[in-house]
Amino acid sequence: MKHITEIKSGCLPLISVKNLRDKSCPHYLQTAHAIGEAARSVGFFRICDHGIDRALVEATYEVGARFFTLPEAAKQRYYIGNHTTRQ
Repeated sequence: MKHITEIKSGCLPLISVKNLRDKSCPHYLQTAHAIGEAARSVGFFRICDHGIDRALVEATYEVGARFFTLPEAAKQRYYIGNHTTRQ
């Protein structure tokens, strides 16, 4: 089984994270390395087999989409660089 899709120009890698649930799984390190490679080479990646309820994923996308329709001033209130608790 492939743990990462082939990295193609303009495509985000899709990585199955089911093997990260058990460090004794023979593919644990392979999956971790795939995540690192995708992060270094592309900067972003998608995951699957994470066990998160699809309704929650969809609701999160919906909230994110609504956030990005807000005026810039409203979005800046959430900018981490403006918070004194930032570490």
